[in-house]
Amino acid sequence: MKRVNLNCVLCGALMLLHATSLHACMREGDGIAATIKAYLSGPFTAGGMTTGLNTAGHIPLYSGEAYDPFVYHYVPKSVPSIPNANVVDWVIVELRGSQSPTDRIETQTGFILKVGEIVGTDGISPLLFETVGVGSYYVVVRHRNHLPVMSAAPVTVHEGLLDYDFTTAQSKAYGEHPMAALSGGVYGMHGGDANRDGIVAYSGNANDRLEILRVTGLTDALASVSGYFDADLNMNGNVRFGGSANDRAVLQRCVGYADPTMPIISQVPDL
Repeated sequence: MKRVNLNCVLCGALMLLHATSLHACMREGDGIAATIKAYLSGPFTAGGMTTGLNTAGHIPLYSGEAYDPFVYHYVPKSVPSIPNANVVDWVIVELRGSQSPTDRIETQTGFILKVGEIVGTDGISPLLFETVGVGSYYVVVRHRNHLPVMSAAPVTVHEGLLDYDFTTAQSKAYGEHPMAALSGGVYGMHGGDANRDGIVAYSGNANDRLEILRVTGLTDALASVSGYFDADLNMNGNVRFGGSANDRAVLQRCVGYADPTMPIISQVPDL
């Protein structure tokens, strides 16, 4: 007679029980994974985004240096080192209620990679939301010098996973002209919000050119300042008003060369 390994039977039973319990927890609202893709127009080049901030060692290891926890209503995270060479920067992701796009349910932070994927602090895994479960949610992505975007409609969670790609069409984001058209037929978040006021403006009151000049100084238009600044609109690790690879060009490109007096305003509903 063939013997039955009771240890294997017990192990299998425990694994089944764990899987059943995990699925039940997800139904009760104990967490989901999110695979979200978006592009930042500032550092975008054909096929993806540059990683100049990462290469230069300017990305902070603590997300609170990029996003004030009291302003963005999230628990900040830290890492011992930037997990890989594909990281572009920190981003913020919000899930909002399906019945009201102004109802913030949970906010998390993670890294955006050069291919647009938003991942957890290990640089690989999907972003985890700890307090939500099955249902539908509006998805909001924020970056410190880009206008935020929100999904055009609530996104439904399937088997513990929320999946959304902003890059494939303008209509994937909420509002009127919510994203910039990029090369290759893809779309990305409007860059140029150097002062984080939710408006990209080349001229007029509180325009974003002034923030570039505030960092570089008013005396030398070709001056370059290295570091982690919101005014670094192309995110190459240097703030420049004029000359090669200057940040003013990103601002001009965003608002349009034909009429730079017309600002672009965030389409994400205020909370």
